[in-house]
Amino acid sequence: MSIWSRAFWMGAGERSIKSAVQGFFTGAGMSVVATQVGDGAGVMLIDVPWLLGLNTAAVMAIFSLGTSIGNADFTAGTVGYTGQHRLE
Repeated sequence: MSIWSRAFWMGAGERSIKSAVQGFFTGAGMSVVATQVGDGAGVMLIDVPWLLGLNTAAVMAIFSLGTSIGNADFTAGTVGYTGQHRLE
């Protein structure tokens, strides 16, 4: 299986989207938590660091795509994980 197959790009796209969402909430959410701890005040929507969240999401999506390319067969779903480790 190569990176030029439809199955690969569907798998890689799904992984990248999931990573981007996780990255957004990590970048924006953790920053809000870090600045609001001890204030006792609520978080306003305008206080969320949107740009930081988007930057983190973009970086994580790019890294996810890189790891997908590194293991194209697994990403395309043609090779399953058996759960067994071998030492060679």
